[in-house]
Amino acid sequence: PPPLPPPLPPSSLRELLADDRLRGLLTVVVTAGVVQQLSGISAVVNLSTVWLQENGVPQEWIALTIIWMNAANVVATIVAGALVERSGRRQLLLGSVAGMIGCILCLTAGMCTLHTALGVRMAVWGVVGFVAAFGLGMGPIPWLLPSELFEQRHRATAAGVAALCNWGVSFFVTTVFLPMANVLGPLSFVPFLCALVCYLAYAWHALPETRGHHPDGDSEAAARAGSKFSEGSAAAGVQGGALAGSSPA
Repeated sequence: PPPLPPPLPPSSLRELLADDRLRGLLTVVVTAGVVQQLSGISAVVNLSTVWLQENGVPQEWIALTIIWMNAANVVATIVAGALVERSGRRQLLLGSVAGMIGCILCLTAGMCTLHTALGVRMAVWGVVGFVAAFGLGMGPIPWLLPSELFEQRHRATAAGVAALCNWGVSFFVTTVFLPMANVLGPLSFVPFLCALVCYLAYAWHALPETRGHHPDGDSEAAARAGSKFSEGSAAAGVQGGALAGSSPA
């Protein structure tokens, strides 16, 4: 067999933070991973049935919510797989976040009017729609970003930092949700709504389209992708053209 190329020099978090371009990329990746959990998805998947029951949603509706929520997750994952290359990462993620914002508004309005049949339906469909919207973009795309933004040498370090932050925030949200819900009642998802609104504004300006971008390549296509990336990521501190056809030293 042909000999393997020499191993790449190891990367480190210090190196990522010291370089302006890499730090900007890391900000984009970590922010997406953190907001994935600050959206409240862990609370919805793990604790929403308890929260709905404590707030007076009938048991038969809670049973239907569990079934529909899991079905929506499966369908959304299939649809996302079909659209991620056709629509692009940026468009799918922004649309996903916008849909999650709308579903939290629907859920909150329903929880505030549970004394009506329409309120119960709005609460249930808000939860189901939230899971579906999450699965379309906010679920898968944050995990794709490290491999499409970082050269191979830095990819594992960036992905590890993003995963650590993601799971740390997931633990935090799951821990504080029920105590927070005891205080906020039907408005328990408003903090998650605020996080998503802020991220939507940030991602609109800072998130590039990474479809077709190959940070280790040196072709014209990679160069064009790098140029588009640099233009779309100015707010994240990414300097123009730095990714175009770059390869590790």
